[in-house]
Formats: sequence, structure tokens, C-alpha cells
Amino acid sequence: LEGREGETFKAVVTDVVDHGVRVQLADMPVVANVKASGLRQGDDLKLRLVLADPDQRSIVFEPV
Repeated sequence: LEGREGETFKAVVTDVVDHGVRVQLADMPVVANVKASGLRQGDDLKLRLVLADPDQRSIVFEPV
């Protein structure tokens, strides 16, 4: 995902965790934790990619 910062992606909530939710992107095999509240397992949402750092194996998304 490096170089795709700013793009939006469809995702589904797979789990609710203490600090937010875990999501699975709809169009690629990527799972990430997202800081968000008020969501439940199975909810669809759109995310914007904020940061992708392959060296650190880190990605950051924010809800749109």
C-alpha cells in the first residue's frame, strides 16, 4: 500500500477491541486496527489510508 496514502478503501469490521475495531479491507487481504467507536462486528465502512510503512510493517487508516 506504500504510495497509496490518501486513497479510500472499503472495509468491514471483523472485531471490536478495546482501542477501536479490527477491519478487513474488501478488495485485498489486509487486516488492520482502526481507532473508531460506535461500530459493531459486520459493519461496513470507508477508510482513508494515512500511512503505509513496509519497513515497519505498519499501516494507519482513518474512518471517512
